[in-house]
Amino acid sequence: MRRVSTFTLALLGSASWVSAHAQELPQVEPKRQMDFGIRLAATYDTNVSRSTEEAAALRGLTQEDTTYTASGTVALVQPLGKQALFINGSAGYDYHDKNRKLDARRIDLSGGAVKLFGRNCRALAFGRYGAAQSQLDDTSFVVVKNVLTRTTVSAALECQPAQGFGLVLSAAHDETSSSAAAQKSQDANSDNATVVLAYARPSLGTFRLIANFAETEFPNRDLSLGPALGDHLSVTSYGVGYSRRLGTRIEVSAAAQRTMIKRDAAPAGVPLKSTATTYDGEILYKAGTRLDFRLSGNRSVTPSNRVGQLFDVNTQVEGSARYRLGTRVELEAGYRWEKIRSEGDAVALGPILTNSDKDVFFGGVRYRRSEGAALGLEVRREERETNLPTFDYTNTAVTLTLDVPF
Repeated sequence: MRRVSTFTLALLGSASWVSAHAQELPQVEPKRQMDFGIRLAATYDTNVSRSTEEAAALRGLTQEDTTYTASGTVALVQPLGKQALFINGSAGYDYHDKNRKLDARRIDLSGGAVKLFGRNCRALAFGRYGAAQSQLDDTSFVVVKNVLTRTTVSAALECQPAQGFGLVLSAAHDETSSSAAAQKSQDANSDNATVVLAYARPSLGTFRLIANFAETEFPNRDLSLGPALGDHLSVTSYGVGYSRRLGTRIEVSAAAQRTMIKRDAAPAGVPLKSTATTYDGEILYKAGTRLDFRLSGNRSVTPSNRVGQLFDVNTQVEGSARYRLGTRVELEAGYRWEKIRSEGDAVALGPILTNSDKDVFFGGVRYRRSEGAALGLEVRREERETNLPTFDYTNTAVTLTLDVPF
């Protein structure tokens, strides 16, 4: 059975809470698809604890470990006249060779329904469920086993002709929860609404006006630890976006917003209201039929998964190159810089991780038969510095994957 990529994601052109809360619309091809597969992966990590050797020992972890993942994959589309039902994703389990306490399910599934109507309009109702062991660089020393789950339900209306005015309305409810009792204070429920007004002309590109509104509650906050911790956050963003294809080789998309953040409580000296400039942009350059270059940047405001924090300001910049050797072999290499900044809200909890800078170098090769299995090899190097040296680390990971369709 020929495997094709039916599901892609169309960004609304917004940064901030939009990128953080799954305000991405699935693009479903109007044809029947039924693909199943098995994915096997093995990852060797030199530092699975994502911390110093001393911190790993406090957690009872061995830094060097190999993780084996077995999962099933699915991509289904069932047209029903001008409607279609769809489901996409994978579900499996992670097994660790040494740190068995980190074994956990790994699930990432999305699905829903789409209805086409009028000229260039569609309505969607869809959801997503994810679960996996959380990264240990996001948790405190007392947390080891923590399965982070996220459930999102969304609805959207999109009308966008190839030329002329367009409109996107979307709303989502998002719930994030942790299995570890020490992480429960970071469980968050968010409601998010986005409005995008667009104007498109093939010779000029697509212009967008963007407005985004979000309310987040932390239902398990113990405010006896300090009223300045807070359990509610409001985020409002207004901005503009632009995208255009320049000839056959260059694609450009960018959005910038002014984001207003309002909290119900704050430590002494920290204002209840603050602002930030958020953005999301990408440039794709096709040097030929085989070589692509991609440069992207993103700055967003998200609910924090770090104990004692209310929200994080995340910044990422990434550059990569991809080269295709014929029709079966693909090479990729790149670099990503990540920065996280946040205020220390709960002083009573002791030292809190507020600043994190990470350099990530990656490269890989992938071989795929035209109608069969695919084999991939990826090497990744991470170097991290924080305001708490115990969370500084370096790590090299080598991952081998095998995808088998049936």
